[in-house]
Amino acid sequence: MGVAGDGTFTASIESFVGKALAKNDAVCRKVFGELATNIIMATPVDTGMARANWIPSTGSPDLSTTSSTDYESAKNNAKVVATFWKPKETDAFLANSLPYIKVLEYGLYPNPPKKGKGKTVNGYSTQAPAGMVGITIAKMQGKV
Repeated sequence: MGVAGDGTFTASIESFVGKALAKNDAVCRKVFGELATNIIMATPVDTGMARANWIPSTGSPDLSTTSSTDYESAKNNAKVVATFWKPKETDAFLANSLPYIKVLEYGLYPNPPKKGKGKTVNGYSTQAPAGMVGITIAKMQGKV
């Protein structure tokens, strides 16, 4: 069985590859958007500032911080970045540069707490005793 010399085989392969790559991009965007939203929502809330400081970006991490407590904006920004992100051209990032974000992820709060009880147990936030980033990634791996 031969291949026609009129270029239809090449065009068919190119079309298939183009469609496959487009699906790959769509999956990457969906995963990034869902992962970012889940990390934001898994972040413990006192004032909302830790959640609001999850800043999505492409190309390089955005290490700025905000005094905002509006974490709904952080979720919306993640969806916007995911929508317009071109995975084949650049990387996507979700950064939080608050000085205490590592403590929320890995524990190390004072034990016992400075101000009595309620917010921490054994150095971990009672709202996210296993952190938020690592556990969210682990849950997402099962889905992807």
